[in-house]
Amino acid sequence: MRISKENEDYKKIAGWKKIGFNKLQSSLKFADLLSNIISKRRIDKLTAQLTVDDVNAYLDKLHELADSDTDSKAKVFEEILDKTNNIELRFFFRIVLKINPIRRDKLFLYCWHPDSLDVFDLTHDLKFVFWGLTDPKIRLESKEKHSRPMYPFTPQRAKRIHLDYDLVAQKFSGQFLIEEKYNGERIQLHVEKTPNGYDYRFFSRNAIDYSSIYGRSSDPSSIGCISPFLKDALVDGVQSCILDGEMVSYDPVKNMTLPFSTLKPTALKDLKSQKKDDPRPMYMVFDILHLNGCSLEDYKLMDRKKALERVMNTVRHRVEVVPYELKSTGQDIENSLKLAIRKDLEGLVLKDPNSRYEIGNYTTETWIKVKPEYLHEFGENLDLVIVGQIPAAKTTYICALRDSETSDSFTTLCGVSNGFSVDDYRKIQQMTAGKWHQWGKEQPTNVKFGKKTPLMWIDPKESVVIEVKSSSISVQAENNYATGSTLYAAYCTKIREDKTWETADTLETYQNSKLERDYEASHTLAKKRKLASTKKDDIIQRINRGYRSNVDPSNQLFKNYVFCIMTDCMFRGELCKISELGQILQTYGGTVVRNPNTILSPEQKLIILADKITMDILELQQTYNIFKAKWCDDCILMNRLVNLEPSHITAADPELWQRSKRNVDRYGDSMCVDFTVQSFTELVEENYKKGIAPTPNGSPETSEITQLFVFHGVRFYLLWRNENRYRMYRSMVVAGGGKIADDWRDAGYIVAIDPYEAIAKELENQLAASSDSKENFRRIVDATFVLDSFKQGMLVDPEDYRIGVGYSSHPE
Repeated sequence: MRISKENEDYKKIAGWKKIGFNKLQSSLKFADLLSNIISKRRIDKLTAQLTVDDVNAYLDKLHELADSDTDSKAKVFEEILDKTNNIELRFFFRIVLKINPIRRDKLFLYCWHPDSLDVFDLTHDLKFVFWGLTDPKIRLESKEKHSRPMYPFTPQRAKRIHLDYDLVAQKFSGQFLIEEKYNGERIQLHVEKTPNGYDYRFFSRNAIDYSSIYGRSSDPSSIGCISPFLKDALVDGVQSCILDGEMVSYDPVKNMTLPFSTLKPTALKDLKSQKKDDPRPMYMVFDILHLNGCSLEDYKLMDRKKALERVMNTVRHRVEVVPYELKSTGQDIENSLKLAIRKDLEGLVLKDPNSRYEIGNYTTETWIKVKPEYLHEFGENLDLVIVGQIPAAKTTYICALRDSETSDSFTTLCGVSNGFSVDDYRKIQQMTAGKWHQWGKEQPTNVKFGKKTPLMWIDPKESVVIEVKSSSISVQAENNYATGSTLYAAYCTKIREDKTWETADTLETYQNSKLERDYEASHTLAKKRKLASTKKDDIIQRINRGYRSNVDPSNQLFKNYVFCIMTDCMFRGELCKISELGQILQTYGGTVVRNPNTILSPEQKLIILADKITMDILELQQTYNIFKAKWCDDCILMNRLVNLEPSHITAADPELWQRSKRNVDRYGDSMCVDFTVQSFTELVEENYKKGIAPTPNGSPETSEITQLFVFHGVRFYLLWRNENRYRMYRSMVVAGGGKIADDWRDAGYIVAIDPYEAIAKELENQLAASSDSKENFRRIVDATFVLDSFKQGMLVDPEDYRIGVGYSSHPE
């Protein structure tokens, strides 16, 4: 463009992504910036000189010159600049930079035919759009705008609203449905009956066909990890249907759904090679849109739910219907969200029970999603000082805490790139103009950085304070930030012009959790925290209680050991995240790395930890032995390095595996590690799996072992009239390790020993009306639930013995 480097226009172009110009990408695309600068430097050509074919020819020429020198390509651009007017130039730059030239593809479809958007949302097939809608004057009837089996549609999506829960509840007229939101992939299942059985199609929300993974038909020879279970899941009489749901990864050992990233590896695993305890895909269905040739989209949600219940049977942990509750208040939303957080779910979805299913509608408020970070009680608010930045299309500001109220030193805590408006970026730039320094040429002496360093830094005393909110605190195995932890999903709520570096929050406050108490005192909602601690509380208390309280700072148990933790692991009987486990191992002198190929010194030993075989572990086990965190757990328990046992190994070479077997007896009991309650329970369960357990002809000794634990940790409340029957069941509960509660509110199971339907129904109504979220887990069951559980040495399914409203007693 032959613009001088000293010119302001040159600086705008060259510095488009740098501080001061980065946010221009949001308000002004780079292509528009170029065309604006060119247009004011020349007289516009009003007549067009290029055809579509000419433009394509120039694009082909640029493609051919992709590997050529800059001058060759510059000549092509000069020709184009000379032959295009300002409007054409803007579109040409957008094409070259691969920016949607007309901004919205929907605009083009609408110009073709007013109904084309509806047809595309219903079929995701452009052939239907362009071959089927040739005359804009001929409009489709409403009955033609419905989904059809085997054609993917654009599903209805929930809208996220940033409001107080009481205001969210007011969005609905009366009651609303609450469903748990799973961290999986939105999948629609299309079913159609054929002479040879059933055909299935699994489509993602973007119309990607995953039938090759989940299954194409009911034919036994068909490959798929969900289709074999659909025969039992769909009732007889279903000729065709369309189901909407979420595909998740379920771990039967942990009895929980796993992160989305684990879904594809578990889905690709062959069913024949899948073990009983391996994670597996599970399809959670929450809606039905079509049944036996009839569209249900215009039916009320509650009617669709009833139809779904009639059509679907539960295939446990394979194909299930998403449970829901009818609620009406903001307090109900808050209570349900607390339960979702404790179950590590993604959040909640609230739905209008009278709403129709709106295909392709992205703006409807009949479905509203609520995620944990907007629950005030579970968030962290901090006033932080900006000390660095990483300029990009979306600038990241590195923020720090002041070490103490009397110190002028700072320690980095997190990076923040979300929550900034265009005005926020401009205001920060104005307030810090001329005060930034390049990293490397010089570095600050009063700021302690971790491994994450900025491209530009600023003296905190000359910087800006921003208020940052996050959902929780994340403890890091690698210290990207100098505090050793960071804020998870941090975003800026506002710029604190009323604060300076001297009044920002301190590291001392952060570490002592004083901020939580200040927050609790100043927020009405947070005064209910005694009912449930935050996720951060649980993590910190667990670390402090279980691992740090008795740790000698000089204990270097794992000195010279380098740990690479590849998965979350079971530790002390609880699931321990990678970051938490890394923090614990570092406390005992270990070093934690992310890369298993890290270069080690001669005296260091690499230990790769993983409790599950993932795709990464499958590759690593070709080169390395893979161990479980239980070895670390046992070493800490015994305060010394213990010999390897089979329970310490995830994958190893045959020689090491055989050597490890010599360190346990024939029952699997360790020769050198003490028993704990957890390890003894695991041993009993392991022997149970091996067949050393009660059977019809089993020995009374083994039967007694499992019966001792059947009711461990369970509390019962007994409803009785006959004292002899009461004593019998009471003795059975106590013998199985259970507890008898004096009040039904303190019990997990309410057992009706005698015909007590009237009282049982009354209690059922009290449970339904109660605001205590814990009461949702209570079950009113028949007495045979206790008897059968004790006989089998395991808790049977309470749903088979449940009595109360809508239920009848289990037959004697």
